[in-house]
Amino acid sequence: MINHTKKQSTKKQSTKKQLTKKKVNNAGKLPIIHLLAEPGSGKTSLGLKLKDYSTKIAVIELDDIDDPIALKMLNTPKYLKLAVSKKDSDNKKFFNIKDNKGVIQINKLIKKYQKENKIVVITGLSIDIKNIEITDKYFINIDPKKLFKQLNLRTLNDIVKQNKEIQSLIENENPEKTNHILLYKYKLRAPYLADYNDVSRFLENSIKKNKDYKLMSFDEIYNDIISKYC
Repeated sequence: MINHTKKQSTKKQSTKKQLTKKKVNNAGKLPIIHLLAEPGSGKTSLGLKLKDYSTKIAVIELDDIDDPIALKMLNTPKYLKLAVSKKDSDNKKFFNIKDNKGVIQINKLIKKYQKENKIVVITGLSIDIKNIEITDKYFINIDPKKLFKQLNLRTLNDIVKQNKEIQSLIENENPEKTNHILLYKYKLRAPYLADYNDVSRFLENSIKKNKDYKLMSFDEIYNDIISKYC
C-alpha cells in the first residue's frame, strides 16, 4: 500500500526547498540600476549622490566610457570616414561599433563590482545597453523649463571654461570632425542656445520612448534606491 500522506509530505518538503533555494538565489543577485534622462537633467549628480551615500554603490558613467572610445575611433581613418559620411548607414555603423566596444567595457566593470559585492548604478544614454540585464530602470522627471535652464547654463559654463581650446579647434581642425570633437572631448552635448521648444519636445518624446522606466523626480529616485537597496 502506498503511503499517500508520506508522499505528499515529502513533496511539500521538496517544493519548500525549491522555493527557499529560489529566494536565496534572487536575494543573492546584486542589482544593476540604470538612470536615464535628457542631457542636463542631473543623471551624473544623482549617481554621485548615491555613491556618496554608500560604499556598497558603484557608479558607471556611460560618457566616461563612450567619450574615450569615440575619440580613439575618430583618430582612425576607417572609423572617421564612417563618422563624417553623409550616408546614414555609415553613421549607424560607426555608432554600432562604438557601442559594442563600450558594452564590452561595461560588462567587465559590472563583473568587477559584483565580485566586490557592490550595487551597480549605470548613468547616461550615450551607449546602447539593451543587452545588459537591468534590475531597476529610472527616468528622471524634470520640468522642461528647469531642464532648459540647467542644460543651457551647463553648456555655457563648459564653453567659457574651455573657450581657448574650442576656439583653436574651430580654427584649425577639419570642419567635418569638429562637431564630433566638441561632443566627445569638450562634452558639449547640446547646441547653444538650445531652443526651449526643442528641449521640451525631446523630453516628451524620450519619456514616451522609455515607458518601461519608472518616471520619478531626482529626489524620489534617490529615496527609492536607498530604501530598496541600502
